[in-house]
Amino acid sequence: MRASRHGMKWMVFAAMLFCAGTAQAQPQRIVSLNLCADQYLLALAEPEQIAALTPHAADPGISFLSEKARAHPAVHSAAEAVMEFKPDLVLASRFRDSETKTMLRRFGIRVEEISRAEIIDDMIAQTRRIAALIGQPQNGAALIAALAGMTEPPAAAHRPTALAYERRGYISGSGTIVAEMLRYAGAANHAENLGRSAVSRITLEELVLNRPDFLILDTPRGTPRDVGSEVLHHPVLTRLFRDDQFIHMPSALAVCGGPSFPAAVETLRRALGHS
Repeated sequence: MRASRHGMKWMVFAAMLFCAGTAQAQPQRIVSLNLCADQYLLALAEPEQIAALTPHAADPGISFLSEKARAHPAVHSAAEAVMEFKPDLVLASRFRDSETKTMLRRFGIRVEEISRAEIIDDMIAQTRRIAALIGQPQNGAALIAALAGMTEPPAAAHRPTALAYERRGYISGSGTIVAEMLRYAGAANHAENLGRSAVSRITLEELVLNRPDFLILDTPRGTPRDVGSEVLHHPVLTRLFRDDQFIHMPSALAVCGGPSFPAAVETLRRALGHS
């Protein structure tokens, strides 16, 4: 009888280990609630693993891998909508959709949060983590190698200054993805030279008085798309900058780090004449 009880204990223990291992098995139905998580899934996951992405994933204006995203369903961040896809893993932002994440966890759905990765070391760490979460370390290794292999251009006596000028006059200072892109592209971030950290706004008057060597816009110059983008097409900019001082870099390259980062740096290097 004692032996039988001992055997039962081992059977229960073995079952617990099996369940624990199964819970961490390669996810087969992954849902993303975050645009940057969309990019990592599209770059690292096998297509059949992706159950749904955010509605933004298929928008070429802000999604680097929008073409691949069109092959997958879109889901809004309501818990009920997410659960319809029967996910075994949900990737979400650490700072948004708190109620949805709480509800999903209450129903036993695994939710993992990601933060923004602004510098290349954080992008590498985030790539490694997400690749492990989705059971695709070999796919993660390729992106990690691309990121880890990037080097800054040789130091020059004078680095050209560049300013990423966005709708409503926003600029990206120190500690941002744009700052990291410019550093690896071989340019000095003019926003940092102005003492700006993170994201802030600059007036047109300030820009006139503190002109960079290059102005980076997310759309070709021409007709504004909306009221917020009018400042990007102000006539004074044409008088301040020559045609070869404007750089076009789509927002989709700079919204998230990771998969789009090498392409963004290469775009800037070509425009700056460093390739």
